[in-house]
Amino acid sequence: MKTPHIVKRLVREIGAEQTNEDENFPIEYYELRELAKTRVLLKSSLKTHFFVYLIVNLFVVILNILGNIPPIESFLDLWSLWSVLGWGLLLLAHAMILATYNIPNLEYRIFIITSVISIYIGLFLIYLNYYLRVANNDDKIWWYWPDIAILLFIAAYAWIVFYSENKGKFNSRVERELEFLIERQEQKNVSVESQINESIINKQKETLKDNK
Repeated sequence: MKTPHIVKRLVREIGAEQTNEDENFPIEYYELRELAKTRVLLKSSLKTHFFVYLIVNLFVVILNILGNIPPIESFLDLWSLWSVLGWGLLLLAHAMILATYNIPNLEYRIFIITSVISIYIGLFLIYLNYYLRVANNDDKIWWYWPDIAILLFIAAYAWIVFYSENKGKFNSRVERELEFLIERQEQKNVSVESQINESIINKQKETLKDNK
């Protein structure tokens, strides 16, 4: 059965309209569209991660409270807090990756993520010190030593990222590394080209032998 002429005409007209619509959009539109798709996927993944974290840890806390024998008398019996805090670190890292996604400078982005995670670890050490003091009936307070080290690390990192004069040296090292990689790539290309030429010459020799 042949396709009716009117159907063929409609197909051609629809195809032409779609082509004209595509031509009206600049290249930047498609790049922004891909960026928008990536951001939607990242946001969706973070929402999924958050709801899974919430549901699972809520179940763990309820299980801890209702299933603890003997009944909970202090926060030392709340072993579910380790799940909440440990998994919370991963959730925080996931959220920071999304929050800093639009920062074009990778160095600044890494600094922000590292600083926030370091502060979270510092707060966790305060909780751990308090937990061990209560659990072991000990009065030792040691959390401020690692927290001071964390603050010094953040300050030194901030100085390197924002105020260091070594950026020129860093950029020159990057340029040297780039030149080295380009040179290696050119050597590989020359090697591949010579192998191709050698194989062509060998084929030509074989062809000449066969002709003789």
